[in-house]
Amino acid sequence: MGTAYLGHPAAHYVVRDAMVASRLATDDSIDDFGEFKCRHAADRETRDLYRSQAIRQGAMTPGGTMPNRDLKRFIVGIHDTVDTHASIGTPVSDHAIHTRSPSVSDEIAAWFSALDDVDLSIPWTADDLLLYGNQASLARGQAGYRVDASGRRLSGWHDDWIVLGQMGGDPVIVVPGGDVLFDRHGAGFWAPSRVASSLTHFAHALCIWCELYVGRYSRDIFDDTYEIRPAFLAEVRARIGEALPDAEAAVFMEMVGG
Repeated sequence: MGTAYLGHPAAHYVVRDAMVASRLATDDSIDDFGEFKCRHAADRETRDLYRSQAIRQGAMTPGGTMPNRDLKRFIVGIHDTVDTHASIGTPVSDHAIHTRSPSVSDEIAAWFSALDDVDLSIPWTADDLLLYGNQASLARGQAGYRVDASGRRLSGWHDDWIVLGQMGGDPVIVVPGGDVLFDRHGAGFWAPSRVASSLTHFAHALCIWCELYVGRYSRDIFDDTYEIRPAFLAEVRARIGEALPDAEAAVFMEMVGG
């Protein structure tokens, strides 16, 4: 057993596989207690194995309480797998969309901090999932949901719903207290369902998604009829169950399309 560190600032994990721990460590990376420390893995295979094991060990009962420090860890895992740190594009000029910045809760502020104030794009089965990482993007992202292009409030949208991101127009919503909701657009009304009890749990699920879709399957998940392969969906369902309780995992699978 050893202890490994990843990211900047380095996060602390226990690595139960002694061989993996030793491969992660450098010659001078053993502390006075005989624990291994390193800031990067020697190769991607080792790093992926380490990261997956560390995340599983760090996960609590699905839906249970997670400290905010875990949020950064999962975001690091997402970036490490996807190898992306891109914003959604050039800021929209003030005269194009007039929106007032929604009030930012402690949960959203922690989210911005974990993303280093940069928007996050996550590969998905169709349109990428775009998640806002700063106040300006968040304000622009309310257009079409909370407000129209002129800034006027739209009916049917609850005051406490904040759009944190979207994929193909389907919004990811955060409410006071930290619940994360998801809904499909086009029904003529909004009835979002809870996909996670906190942004940390949501990030955990997204990290698992990236490990599988981007890492293990290299985005090759469709059969000859352009349907998602059942084996992939089954593995995603099983792994997402590590992060989310059944009802929320079902909503996440709706996001996936299975």
